[in-house]
Amino acid sequence: MPAKYRSSAIVIALIFLLVICLSAVQYFYCKDKLERRVLFFPTVSSARLAGEERLIPLKEGEDAVHILLAELILGPVLPNHVRILPKETRVTSLLWRKDSVYVNFSNHILFTGGEVISSYAEILYAVGNSILFNFPRVKHLYIFIDGQIPRIDAAKIEEVHFSKEILQ
Repeated sequence: MPAKYRSSAIVIALIFLLVICLSAVQYFYCKDKLERRVLFFPTVSSARLAGEERLIPLKEGEDAVHILLAELILGPVLPNHVRILPKETRVTSLLWRKDSVYVNFSNHILFTGGEVISSYAEILYAVGNSILFNFPRVKHLYIFIDGQIPRIDAAKIEEVHFSKEILQ
């Protein structure tokens, strides 16, 4: 084999090895880390909530809660679970201060149509369970709809102010 082809083969082999090394570095050190979170959905056979484990991107603070709520809006993956939030629902604002989280949903959460069979109180309970279970630092959760405190069958404010004690 002539020297010209030999040097070309060496250069191509070195480039190939460099690409493999860079790919390995990116795979092991630069990829997004994932964490396990548990989302709560009602089951088909009963109105009880059941956990569904998901791998979601590792984030901190408000971003982590926002991603968790986005996964809840996407709905369940398991066939024996039922959607808890309408697809059109949006989290319009989210605030985490000390041990309290304030979540403001769009008014689409009120219009369940035929896709959500749960009552409004069950919807809020599932959202509360999902947030408080996954974020132990959160002690109080306040839920609003379009900036207003939701009224549930003339219920007390405690139904939209979740705390660890209420859900246990």
